[in-house]
Amino acid sequence: MYNKNCFYKTNLIEKAIALVSLSQRTINKNRSNMVLFLFLLFASNISYSQLALQEFQSGIPSSWTVQSNQTVTNNWQATPTGGYQGTAGVSVNPALNNTVGTTAQYFLITEQFNTPSNGEIKFFTRQGSFTNRGTTYQLRASTASQPDISSFNVVLQSWTESQLSVIGTTYTENIVSIGSIPAGIPVYIAFVAITNQTGTTSTNGDSWFIDNVRVISECSPITGITTNL
Repeated sequence: MYNKNCFYKTNLIEKAIALVSLSQRTINKNRSNMVLFLFLLFASNISYSQLALQEFQSGIPSSWTVQSNQTVTNNWQATPTGGYQGTAGVSVNPALNNTVGTTAQYFLITEQFNTPSNGEIKFFTRQGSFTNRGTTYQLRASTASQPDISSFNVVLQSWTESQLSVIGTTYTENIVSIGSIPAGIPVYIAFVAITNQTGTTSTNGDSWFIDNVRVISECSPITGITTNL
């Protein structure tokens, strides 16, 4: 005999199973879409990177240059444990030189790279002491074919000792825009420490430490994304 109740129950069960199956497929699809989105986001960040992350684990690369406008014994050099989080980094200590009566400039110059769209340079930095010793720290750019220090006439950012790092001897990350330079231009970037020694401790200059240098495109905030997960 035909039983309507059994039919309705069976029909409801079949519909429930179908809904569960559809929900599972939706979840799996959303998960796949999320994985694809994260992969594309990661890949896009890689493609934007124009100056690869430099951690100085093997010292100052041969493609980078160290120069000065004075004849000095001590300039930028690798530090095995003076970098960010106690790893390798680079530093310069102008106080180790006697440049009284002159303006001394110490250049650490990156390899040449092409500027990205809306580029920015990121690096971790700190000083050697909390005491103000009269150093000016600058980030400069040059579009010359060779990294001659006279060609670094674009000052991207300039700091006094009190401005460079709010924590002084503790590493903080600085971010400087290079968006004023059009995309696709071959450039060099220079970290420049500047002193005007007068023979007093307050003008001898403080150490400058940097680590984890890279240039990337500035990332715009991601908006308008919804998910059913």
